[in-house]
Amino acid sequence: MLWTGKTRSVDDIPPSGIPPILFSSTLRLFCLRCILVAGTVAMTFQIYRRAVPEAVILGATVLHHLLSAFGPRFIPLYTWLDLLLMLAELGFGIFVAVVSFSPRMKKYQWLSQHLVAGDFIFWLLTIMLAALLCVKVVQLIDARGKLLSQRLDILRDRVSDSPGYSRLRSIGDGKSISWWRYPIHVLFGRKIWEQQLPGEASWMTLIRGLLALLFISSLSIFGLFQIVLDPVSEMGLTPNRVFRTERLDQNYRTTTPIVWNLIVIWEKHPGAPQTLRESISLTPLWTIRKRKNSSQGPFGPECSAITVTQDILPPAVNASRFDVVIFYCRPRILIPPDKAHDLLPYFTHPFDTRPNLFLEANFTGLMSPGQLPNTHSDVTSDAMRVYLAMTNNTEDVLLTTRPAYLFPGSNAIGVADLIYKKDIANDYFSLHEGTKPLTPFGIFHQLGSQRAQVSVSTVEKYRGLRSDLQSLKDNPGLLALILDTLIDLDVVAEEHPHGMKSKRRLNAKLRDVEQELSAEKQDSALDPNQEDSAAAPQRLIRSNSNGSDAKRASRDSDSSDEGEELDVSIEGETNEPLLEEQRRRLNLVGTSSRVYQEAQQ
Repeated sequence: MLWTGKTRSVDDIPPSGIPPILFSSTLRLFCLRCILVAGTVAMTFQIYRRAVPEAVILGATVLHHLLSAFGPRFIPLYTWLDLLLMLAELGFGIFVAVVSFSPRMKKYQWLSQHLVAGDFIFWLLTIMLAALLCVKVVQLIDARGKLLSQRLDILRDRVSDSPGYSRLRSIGDGKSISWWRYPIHVLFGRKIWEQQLPGEASWMTLIRGLLALLFISSLSIFGLFQIVLDPVSEMGLTPNRVFRTERLDQNYRTTTPIVWNLIVIWEKHPGAPQTLRESISLTPLWTIRKRKNSSQGPFGPECSAITVTQDILPPAVNASRFDVVIFYCRPRILIPPDKAHDLLPYFTHPFDTRPNLFLEANFTGLMSPGQLPNTHSDVTSDAMRVYLAMTNNTEDVLLTTRPAYLFPGSNAIGVADLIYKKDIANDYFSLHEGTKPLTPFGIFHQLGSQRAQVSVSTVEKYRGLRSDLQSLKDNPGLLALILDTLIDLDVVAEEHPHGMKSKRRLNAKLRDVEQELSAEKQDSALDPNQEDSAAAPQRLIRSNSNGSDAKRASRDSDSSDEGEELDVSIEGETNEPLLEEQRRRLNLVGTSSRVYQEAQQ
């Protein structure tokens, strides 16, 4: 519940008995987004000719709520008109939801799974429309009817005279807001698009927001299948049942004429007297038609065979090691050339087009001299691999099809399932320095320009950050453990990143000098017995360089006229705490330049 700083009258007191959650704008935005998504998905189930009116109404519903997302500044949609449209949309949703379970529809004992998803989406749309309508009615009651003549504002606070634009303006620190911020906030939220670090590039924020939207969408779709579709499918009851049929309710076309291919592979044995082509034969045993004499068969074409060469085999099947024979078997009935790509004859004549084949093999001629077929036979070397396929691409069949094994002296078939599992990972993202388990975007923060920008902007906003980090290093504890394992602050802990430009590096050193002077002034104000301020320039130079440079800087300050003038200026500044900011920065330029030159050396 959001409140404004205005004085509220007795009429502005919220009605008693109404739950506070109904005044929440988050609830209104959730209902609006669900309506937009459910309405768009429901339109995909109304793409056939008889459902054109339903698709038009759903499109109008989505358009209505999409226009309301652009706010009162652009769309002249008044509250009373919005309520009337929502009542009409809710009535349509209830009508369709009731008709889907009417006695007229119950004559179908099953529905496919995608139709169950369509019914669920329609019910979700109806429920969200009812929820949003109730929330808006409560909002109207709270405003004592004052909103009827105003334009629709989905981001309106609980107070009737506080529009959603004031909220966006308060979020933007009172600055004027762009025209696109209102619809973006309504449609895609706000938190996922905010910068996580000061000075972070906008493209990183955009990628983070898109990934968050993708993650939310994936969770929603996964929940739909796991909570609704899969449980209904497992029950095996209406309105869902898995299709198992030999015929299709509509016709499909193929890219090539259908031919049953039988591929046989045998591993060669040394000294075998026969080849695979000489040892096997394939006979089509087509089903005999009624009132036909079986002795007059076969009633269809014979199968043709070819010996395969290496050019049509995958590299894993070497022709010098394996014998491969392919049988081409056409259907028994004659299919006209104009229907060669049509699947309809294969469903209207199932017994005339299904393969009924008898494969006979003589293993004796395939074995090595002195080796009997039934001794030491194994799947690897003494069994034929038989593939049944409907494509002429032999390489694809051998790589993607599971074969049936034919052993010597038996027609038993054994199948071994192999399950491959691979953990998808990227070693570069896992091993790259600067990344922590909960900072997947840390790799982008390591870029030179981005690292410098984040470091400088962070120090400008949090001046005590580096001192706090140093104290954690001196006395490590729970916070140090969290920083080492969960949160990556190395990108902001570096004092002056190498990717920083020379001008920005000089400004950073200038800020360090100012912080040192501020600390000196605070110490002198707290300790009256402190040593005189004439030693301040030497301490200042010593804190920003190593020991040898500090001694050299001290000698230079005693011998150089420029150094004397610089010491006097800083000493005067130390004794004058109310010196203006501009004068103080001018006096520090010389000191920062010397420190910068020494750092470069």
